[in-house]
Amino acid sequence: MFGNPTVATAVRFVVFAALQVLVLSRIGFGESWATYTQPLLYPLVILLLPVGLPTVFVLLISFALGLAVDVPLGTYGVHASALVLTGFARGLVLAILEPREGYAVNQSPTRQEFGFRWFMTYAAILTAVHALAFFSVEVFTFVYLGQILLRAAGSFCASMMLIALYIVVVDPRA
Repeated sequence: MFGNPTVATAVRFVVFAALQVLVLSRIGFGESWATYTQPLLYPLVILLLPVGLPTVFVLLISFALGLAVDVPLGTYGVHASALVLTGFARGLVLAILEPREGYAVNQSPTRQEFGFRWFMTYAAILTAVHALAFFSVEVFTFVYLGQILLRAAGSFCASMMLIALYIVVVDPRA
């Protein structure tokens, strides 16, 4: 999409934060099946960061993006804490899924670099971590474990559909 990874990340940061706050956060309210479905697309910003980016910068970007979503929604750090955990887990997942030939420093974990199957596995693991963390922190008690798991599963499915749509339609090359 953009030649420079910094520009691509900045554009994704703004677009996905706005999309999450203005559109996707409105989904999932009411008395229907949508109660258990809240798409969380903004973690894709963290997933698409260059592989060689130091963890401290990944965590700072995660925190800033989480706050950019938290402040307008008044969710008091729920998004920030879940996204920081996702940013931390990103390094572990990348280490587990590292190809035999390794990663290049400025390489971004995209479909073009590693293939659709690899990217979807990577995205699914981190999206599951994010959804579980998000709904656990939101409720902040395991008394409602069933509801946490249902909401995380519904949101995971909706988020993965949007992520797949994004990588197929937009085809990021950052």
